[in-house]
Amino acid sequence: MAIKIVHDYLQTTQNGYVLNVYLSRDSDVEFAEDLGRLGNRQDDAALFSYIHNHYPHTPISQIRMIDSEGDVHRLSLMSVMGDARPEM
Repeated sequence: MAIKIVHDYLQTTQNGYVLNVYLSRDSDVEFAEDLGRLGNRQDDAALFSYIHNHYPHTPISQIRMIDSEGDVHRLSLMSVMGDARPEM
């Protein structure tokens, strides 16, 4: 199942904007944290689409994904975009 975002929170830090994304319990997501992105391209594309639709003009520098276990996974927006950006 693709990622399902139930809540988000945009946080301002001294290094820019951080988007905190909370995933639903039924989201089955693999993280490739050593690469700073999600484990498959469909999830990368879904996350990119969500950000593009909800925060089109916000310069987000980092994404924190909080899963149903409460684990926090830090991702770089640039690495997610590089692997998932759809043809426009």
